[in-house]
Amino acid sequence: GAGESKPVNAAAYKDAVKLACIGDSITCGPYPGMVKDALGSKWDVTNFGVSGATMLRKGDKAFNKLGQFAQALEKKPDVVTIALGTNDSKPGNWNKKAEFEADYKAMIEELRKANPKVIIYCCLPPPAGGNKWAINGEVIKNEVIPMIQKIAADTKCNTIDLYKAMEGKNGFSGRD
Repeated sequence: GAGESKPVNAAAYKDAVKLACIGDSITCGPYPGMVKDALGSKWDVTNFGVSGATMLRKGDKAFNKLGQFAQALEKKPDVVTIALGTNDSKPGNWNKKAEFEADYKAMIEELRKANPKVIIYCCLPPPAGGNKWAINGEVIKNEVIPMIQKIAADTKCNTIDLYKAMEGKNGFSGRD
């Protein structure tokens, strides 16, 4: 059901639990490796992060058009984290915000087609300060996050609140 990050019972799986980490530069960094180390050998963690990726299918680097998305679908993951939305906040992408919800739900639907039992975690983007790379922290906080929360509720996905976890830490300010 929808709600805050619910744990997955790895013991309920016969084989290793296949975790696909889908996202942008925040994902393509070291965190999937750290997750694998923390979860242990019962987990098969694959990093599908692509720097600059967007959820918007008409965004400047639409994740659904990248090879990493096809690879994630081929893997038929048991668990998926989706950490997209940060690059969508750029003005050139966010002018298509009316399509964000439908595009996000379409990705969830494709993941569920690949594995109908998949457990999906929609990650709320972390704060973005300084308006780096035209990423808009106010849009993330006031528009992207509420949209992702609604999408997660509508699609019975879980959420992981990276915004709350990172606010005020290591240079994350949540302000433009």
